[in-house]
Amino acid sequence: RKTDEGIDKLKKEVGKLTDGWGRFVEGLVAPGIPKIFKKLGMEIGRIYLNAKSRKDGETIEIDVIGVGELNKKEKIIIACSVKSRLQVSDVNEFIEKLPSFFEFFPEYKGSKLIGVVAGIRMDEGVDKYAEKNGFYIIGSSDETVKLLNKKDFKPKIWAQLTTL
Repeated sequence: RKTDEGIDKLKKEVGKLTDGWGRFVEGLVAPGIPKIFKKLGMEIGRIYLNAKSRKDGETIEIDVIGVGELNKKEKIIIACSVKSRLQVSDVNEFIEKLPSFFEFFPEYKGSKLIGVVAGIRMDEGVDKYAEKNGFYIIGSSDETVKLLNKKDFKPKIWAQLTTL
C-alpha cells in the first residue's frame, strides 16, 4: 500500500513537472507568432494560450490561437500545437483535431484556419511530414523560434466557413 501511495505521489510530481515544461514551451513559442507570420502578410493581433472549449460533453484544447488578418483583407486564425518534442503522432493528433475547430470555436466562423505545429526538439522527418500535411512548422533557432517551411510552401486551409 505504501508503495502504491508513493507511486501515485511520484506520478503527480512528474505530471506537475511535465505540465510546467509544456507551459514553458508554449510561452516561448506564442510571443514569436505575430513576428513570424507578419513576414508572410499576416497581422496577428491577438494570441490566446491554452484555449479550451466544451460542446456536447466533448472538449478541445488548442495550445496557441492567433487571431488576425491575411493581407489586410481576410480573417485568419492560426491554430498551433506546441510540443517540447514534436513527433509524427503529435502531427496526426492535430490532423484529427482541426476539422472540428469551428464546431468548438464558432466565433471564428468565416475565417481561414491555418495549422501550425511547433517543437523545441523534433523527431527525424517530422518536419517534412508536417509540411506534407499542410502545416507551418515552428522550431527552435538562435532567434528563439522560426518557421521551417520551404519558401514556396502554401499552407492547407483547414476550413473556411461563411457566417450565416
